[in-house]
Amino acid sequence: MNSQDFDIIQMAKEKIDEELKKMGHFNILISGKTGVGKSTLVNAVFGSKVAETGVGNPITQHISEITVPGKPLRIYDTVGLELSAERQEIIKKEILDTIEDARQNDRDKLIHCIWYCINANSNRIEQEEIDFMNSLAKETGVSVIIVLTQSYGKNSKELKSYIDNLNLNVKHTFCILAEDYEIDDDYTKKAYGCDKLVEFTAEIIPEEAQKAFIAAQTASLKAKHSRAMGVIAGAVTAAFGEGFLPIPCSDAAALVPTQMAMIAGITAVYGVNVKKSVMTSIVTSLLGTTTLTIAGKTIVSNLLKFIPGVGTAVGGMISGGTAGALTGALGRTYMVIMEKMLKGEITEKELENKETYRQFTDMFKENLKHSDNKSLLKM
Repeated sequence: MNSQDFDIIQMAKEKIDEELKKMGHFNILISGKTGVGKSTLVNAVFGSKVAETGVGNPITQHISEITVPGKPLRIYDTVGLELSAERQEIIKKEILDTIEDARQNDRDKLIHCIWYCINANSNRIEQEEIDFMNSLAKETGVSVIIVLTQSYGKNSKELKSYIDNLNLNVKHTFCILAEDYEIDDDYTKKAYGCDKLVEFTAEIIPEEAQKAFIAAQTASLKAKHSRAMGVIAGAVTAAFGEGFLPIPCSDAAALVPTQMAMIAGITAVYGVNVKKSVMTSIVTSLLGTTTLTIAGKTIVSNLLKFIPGVGTAVGGMISGGTAGALTGALGRTYMVIMEKMLKGEITEKELENKETYRQFTDMFKENLKHSDNKSLLKM
């Protein structure tokens, strides 16, 4: 790519669309008896009211497929799972048929994990449920996790201990309180456990499903942060290679596709729907220009002045270390913005505020000043 002007905002949006398209879907089967709190769990893990806003499509007598607009997520919900031996076999066959159909016709619909929900306050697990989970894990080859919902008393720990001692063919058992529970007027038990469930699930599902799962879930910022840091590290490595043989600043536009791909990757990880106007505010505030169409030379002349010892000479050269430092600082600053947007700490409108503009610009400068390319490569 030469140093001719090009629209980096449009490039970033196109790369975000590409990233989401190739990501595919994370597909999860959520099972359990009526009233165990499956919808509450789904909303806590994947975002407020996901269970209510998803589009349901019955695909068998007992299974509904729920898709969520704007999320790389597909939920298979077993409706009204009250198990007798006969019903158990029917539902198990429907699940196996659903998996086989996906294998044969659309691998994007393959089930990656099963969460089996039990109300912790029932203080019991029935033999039918034990048989169902064991056979399901064995015959489908899909990882099963037991989720003890509404876990706000000592009964949940006792039930977990009992289940753990059964040595079932499941990966783990988690105690979860998906939403705050008011014990009395003076005490409310705070929600807990969904983040740990997410982090464990991310470790055991197939690698090809991990990106979509981390993007779809909202319960663990730690999981998103870790994935985003991996995106940044990859971009830093690429930028270091691009600058290994010094690049004239006038040709530094070669770095921009790498940086825009990094921004797209981070955006996809956090699952934030970034409008073009918002993207414009973010990128232009960090790159120090007020135009949508930016030449590589302009970018570099604005950025290099923040790095001690590099200076402002546009006619100079960019080393691999400098290219990596620029990319890493941009990525880490953008990641903070995405985290704040996801948590609701900053709105789209506030991104156009001068004070917010100054705060993120200062953060970017500090990241540049303290960049250590060796540490960036190890992120």
